[in-house]
Amino acid sequence: ANMTSVLSNLDVVSVRFRHEMDTLSRWLNFRSVPAQLKDRINMHFTYLSRKQHGVLDHIIFDDLPPQLSRDLCELNMDLLTKVPFLSRHYRSDTFLSHVVSAFGRRVYPPGSCIQYQHERNRELIIVKSGKADIFIGGIKDSVGSLLPGDFIGDYQLLFGTSNQVSVSSPEFLEALVLTHDNFEKIMNHPDQRDFAFRSNG
Repeated sequence: ANMTSVLSNLDVVSVRFRHEMDTLSRWLNFRSVPAQLKDRINMHFTYLSRKQHGVLDHIIFDDLPPQLSRDLCELNMDLLTKVPFLSRHYRSDTFLSHVVSAFGRRVYPPGSCIQYQHERNRELIIVKSGKADIFIGGIKDSVGSLLPGDFIGDYQLLFGTSNQVSVSSPEFLEALVLTHDNFEKIMNHPDQRDFAFRSNG
């Protein structure tokens, strides 16, 4: 039902989104949220409104049959398989299909810190659009950048090591994120023996 209404009348969705933004604004004022933080939150939702007409991913995915949801997720397969331990050379299509479906999408507004040096996040983050700057403690200027297709967190996800660098977004950045919890669910799947993962690295 939601999917039909979204496709037939995006204006209705836009009106609803503006209403939700008004509600959010009143809540932020009620909570006395600092102006700078309030601006960043509003910027985030305004970006979603322009990028997706105010439609959040879960509304689309919840209304799709499982196979169509998987097919939609697999549009990101080329990004996923750039990560060495998820290369098609080592992993079966079945395993990769499970992994790509476990990724979530995350939007970082300008000025967001994606990860801090020395912290333990245990997340694999693949940049889908936008740019991120890389910093190392003691050096003021960035030492590199992450662009679409680049990734961070592969070793942290697998081995629980701490972050070697800090990463922040100077502009809106969209990323695919695989959390350790979701990855563990895949690894503990009853069909795990068919994935030939742990035996390969």
